[in-house]
Amino acid sequence: MRTILVAIGAHYVHINLAVYALKACCDGDVEALEFNINQQPHWVLRELAARRPDVVVFSCYIWNIEFVHRVAADLKEILPGVRIVLGGPEVSYDAKDVVEQWTFVDVILCGEGEHSLPLVLERMVAGEDLHGIPGAVWSENGQAVGDDTCAIVEDWASIPPVDFSGVPGLRRRIAYYESSRGCPFSCGYCLSGSAKGVRFLPMDRVKEDLTKLVTLGVPLVKFVDRTFNANPRRASQLVRWILDNTGSTHFHFEVAADLLDDEMMDLLCTAPAGKLQVEAGVQSCYEPTLQTVSRVTDLEELGRRVKTLIQGGRIHVHLDLIAGLPLEDYTTFGQSFDQVYSLRPHALQLGFLKLLKGSRLRRDAQELGLVGRDYAPWEILHTRELSGWDLLHLKGIEEMCERYYNSGHALRSLEYLLKTVDKSAFGLFEKLEAFCSSRGTLTRPLSLTNQMEELLCFGREHLEGDCYRILRAKVAADCMANGGKGKVPGACEADEMPGPLGPRLRQLVEAGIITKEQHRLGQFAWLPADPEKEKGGLVLAMAWDGEKEILSGRRKVTILPSKEEG
Repeated sequence: MRTILVAIGAHYVHINLAVYALKACCDGDVEALEFNINQQPHWVLRELAARRPDVVVFSCYIWNIEFVHRVAADLKEILPGVRIVLGGPEVSYDAKDVVEQWTFVDVILCGEGEHSLPLVLERMVAGEDLHGIPGAVWSENGQAVGDDTCAIVEDWASIPPVDFSGVPGLRRRIAYYESSRGCPFSCGYCLSGSAKGVRFLPMDRVKEDLTKLVTLGVPLVKFVDRTFNANPRRASQLVRWILDNTGSTHFHFEVAADLLDDEMMDLLCTAPAGKLQVEAGVQSCYEPTLQTVSRVTDLEELGRRVKTLIQGGRIHVHLDLIAGLPLEDYTTFGQSFDQVYSLRPHALQLGFLKLLKGSRLRRDAQELGLVGRDYAPWEILHTRELSGWDLLHLKGIEEMCERYYNSGHALRSLEYLLKTVDKSAFGLFEKLEAFCSSRGTLTRPLSLTNQMEELLCFGREHLEGDCYRILRAKVAADCMANGGKGKVPGACEADEMPGPLGPRLRQLVEAGIITKEQHRLGQFAWLPADPEKEKGGLVLAMAWDGEKEILSGRRKVTILPSKEEG
């Protein structure tokens, strides 16, 4: 019986190791295929139909469920005899409803499928019914039957290892890896804490898997463990091994930052710069909200640990906030944003609550005043405390944060604007959102040069004199730090520039400080102020060193004093 396991990711670069893990558990003619939602559904349909499968198994998530619906339904029409099996979190919590509504589906597997999928395939080959298989739901005479409780693989170590050599394009993609399942916490918006306890893969097995990935040349491994440091001693042991044995491969962990112990902090603060990335979900700094969603966090300790990591300059730190949580209004969310921004993480992700199937917040949505979309990804539309317009404004603020902060495109400029325009980061991004919205540039894609010119226009509305000249210099420095992705806008340069081969430039070229090629490529500019000393009225030359900062990927910028300064 020819079986195809189908993963449909959000992007090509993301490797879905789940289908390869399932393949390792199944006997017979089983193939794993990966697609992504950016492909045309009819090409995915063609690839599947051309293989003439007997069974097709789809892995279903919030980002791909609509895509899966279209492809699976069409496949059933083209190949009426094919059996469609669905699994994954997006169908595990209302399996009987899905089976009855989606008549093209033959079986749904609820929960973890490493044990149940092989049993289903064996029964299908033997022509036997599926009664007694944990988590298996199917339709009989239009009625859903079977066991719709989510299956849990207790003895996780018994699952065969994944054959990573069968994963295409490993050297250009991100490998998502799982060394533990479950979470010690029970946050109301999440599914990971719904299973009892945390199950860990044996350390020898983890090391064996990671060694294979490193040998095959994967550039980045992202652990999908919900709380990587749930067992601090085990986490430190694993990080120490990673630092000693994994060459140039980089690693990303999701951690509870307030629970990082001294041993882990020592490892992180002495790791090679850029080798490790940590992501910590703050979600909110408003205590009533944290209590309502059962989020247990020591915010003061989290702040101390995160500051230490960032100041150490070796670890890329990513912090998350969730807008739309119960009890948090526009003002208190802004305060949460400012508190997290004050830590200056390398990335601040402003996400929006999703009322996931199976989550407590979805079950209690009416009581808590939460209203979300009635289709995946089930994102919040309004709450008792946040209106729909509030959330739409926050979407705009998210765009400004992505455009100017998380991208690293305007770090100098933003710091100066925080001194001169609005000392609240949330207030500054709020003003930027209103400004870009009024000009029609909020939702329109802009080149880097146009983004920076828009920032200058914003500054012109709020600053004048030396302050505006300094902002022009800051924007120019940011443009240079971003490499060849955007030229320095003309408005950033000194009002009276020397000629392209003027005396000052000739002296710099003769001294070997810059080259004509650097000037031709826009790697050099005359500026109206010193962006580092924040002193107006000077004409300064700036050139790239060519060397990039490891954590930000930005080029270092050289400040060359003008002739007047000697």
